[in-house]
Amino acid sequence: MTPAEVEDDDDGSEVAAAQMLEGLGILLKVVSASEEQLEAASKWCDDMCIERVEDMWEAADEDEWDKFCEALQLEEEAADKLRTHFRALKEGKFKLGEEAPRPPQHQPLPPLQQRLDEIVENGIEADRRELDFSDEALGDEGVQRLVKGLEGNSGLRRLRLHRCYLTPKGFAHVGQLLYEGGRIAATQGSFGEADGQQKAGGGGFADKLELLVLSGNDCSPKGPGRDFCDGLSMIVNLKSLSLAMCNLGDAGVTDLFEVLSLRDGGAKAACLLEELDISHNNLGPATARALVSVLGRNEHLRSLSIKANELGPEGADAMAECLVANKGRLQRPSCPQ
Repeated sequence: MTPAEVEDDDDGSEVAAAQMLEGLGILLKVVSASEEQLEAASKWCDDMCIERVEDMWEAADEDEWDKFCEALQLEEEAADKLRTHFRALKEGKFKLGEEAPRPPQHQPLPPLQQRLDEIVENGIEADRRELDFSDEALGDEGVQRLVKGLEGNSGLRRLRLHRCYLTPKGFAHVGQLLYEGGRIAATQGSFGEADGQQKAGGGGFADKLELLVLSGNDCSPKGPGRDFCDGLSMIVNLKSLSLAMCNLGDAGVTDLFEVLSLRDGGAKAACLLEELDISHNNLGPATARALVSVLGRNEHLRSLSIKANELGPEGADAMAECLVANKGRLQRPSCPQ
């Protein structure tokens, strides 16, 4: 479809349509789409009315993106990269017309690259308690390097990775950090500092991490993944986790809820999280029903935010059952819809 083919009374619509189609072409080149896929994209746009293309482009309509990726027969990894690049384009991380922009996760901006180089080579200061990469194009490759740089760290308490363009692969790298940190904390006795139980020396992989923010990253359609959840079940000092706006959906909380259901004295250690935020995640009544069993078993969670989802009346009833099953251990539930 060319701009001349777009019939609209508004003169600006032809330019907007051309920009959308140009943008799709650039994004497809970024993910190394084949000539056949580029032709399929052109045919898809020709067959669709401009309103549906606008829904996909302007409103970021997930259904339209899914249909587009399916029509092109994109592999799951390529489809994830396409969505990640689209978000970067919409948020101004690069502009149309730039020559072959690369995915943020493969080529962080120079200042970020320098920070990662320094962390990998030298670690971070022993007394540094917080790292904040929020709203930076860290990506999966960047977070993998960050984990490498934290191998010898035992001082970090707070790690903020809000909207860092992580995919499930990036969540797996974070899971490695949690798993190794938990393993070290258990074997070195690097927890329970207040009780004077910490052993001198040792430690690593941010084993004393207490707060982790992963909100605004896309771990759909299957959630953060088994590697991440295995790490969550291993870490002993982590108390607060934010997975808000991660596009979890009902299917994406299955592994997470399995970890939250673990109890002390079982084959696997109980999850010691005290605060969890899963707001803004397209969760429905099925999630609320699943939470009844989870909160009935969980003995450590004290704060749960599940606001701004789509629980509906059925979900509201299930949440009431959750509070009964939990027997008052949950002190700060938040579920306004």
